[in-house]
Amino acid sequence: MHIAYLIIIAIAISAAIIFYLLKRRRQ
Repeated sequence: MHIAYLIIIAIAISAAIIFYLLKRRRQ
């Protein structure tokens, strides 16, 4: 497994979590 794939997946997951939390905060 390439480390680049793990980094991209980690960034995508963290970005999705941050976006979800920000979306919940507005409500």
